[in-house]
Amino acid sequence: MRTTFTTALHTLLHAAPHGQDGPGHLATLPVDGWRCILDFLSPRELAALCRTSRAFRAAATRVLYTHVRLESYGALYALVNTLEAAPELGTYILSFSESPTSPFLFDEPPPHLLTRALARMPNLRTLSLRSPIDIATSEFAAALSGLKQLEDLRLGDATPETLRAVMPYIGPLRALTLRRSSAGCPPWRDADSSPEPALASYLLATQHTLRALEIDGALLHAVLPAQGVWARVGRLRVHGASEWDSSFSTAFPSASGAASGCIADRCDWCAPRASAAAWGALPPADKAEADSGYPWDAMAWALLGAVAGYALMRI
Repeated sequence: MRTTFTTALHTLLHAAPHGQDGPGHLATLPVDGWRCILDFLSPRELAALCRTSRAFRAAATRVLYTHVRLESYGALYALVNTLEAAPELGTYILSFSESPTSPFLFDEPPPHLLTRALARMPNLRTLSLRSPIDIATSEFAAALSGLKQLEDLRLGDATPETLRAVMPYIGPLRALTLRRSSAGCPPWRDADSSPEPALASYLLATQHTLRALEIDGALLHAVLPAQGVWARVGRLRVHGASEWDSSFSTAFPSASGAASGCIADRCDWCAPRASAAAWGALPPADKAEADSGYPWDAMAWALLGAVAGYALMRI
């Protein structure tokens, strides 16, 4: 479908009157119409369209920067330089996310890049960070506090350090996702890994605004205040819970029909954690038996590769 659409758009481009700079009669489309059309294009196609004409650049640039998803520190560095050189581009960004399959923020030392990027996105509505965040600076706190229009926050590895660095500076949200990414994380109830009362206080402050909550079951148990009732939460998803707790239904009465837990049918996020937990529970003898064939398989593949390489050299 995308190929057909791109071909049709290319045809319309070349149908413009001779010598006219721009899309000809297509320029009469309203801005909202252009956004609906350009939403079908990939970032690469939008970037190419920006180089076609001034008129298309004005329309495509806003769409190109509406949803930003990054996969490397190099991309983040380039984005920061671009936003600081052209601050108006930052006002177009409504969604900023770190790639869930290629997280990178935990892998490099300069936290100031994330701080500088967020400070240039005053209209941001959705923030999704896959890596744990441990940035205890006043500049980072100020950048988070400046996100006045933020509605949806997704933390892919909500470690205690991440919660302490982020939650105190975020305003009331409509949707909140808090996950733990590692099966080997210490329990939330341990004294040295407490998520701090700040998270429980934050949840209480969102009783009248929160509409959707996705959270780790152990974390919800640890911070759920006994007196809290979130009557407006219509969608509740609890990950990693061994059984459905009646306290969930009490605290989220409106979500009873749309609540779900990853108990019998685990999601893509819970399944690896459940497998790791089951593996950790195996006796050492069973682990050794299960592992015994793996090195030989790897050696067989290595030997096969060496033989194939030698055969190619003889041809």
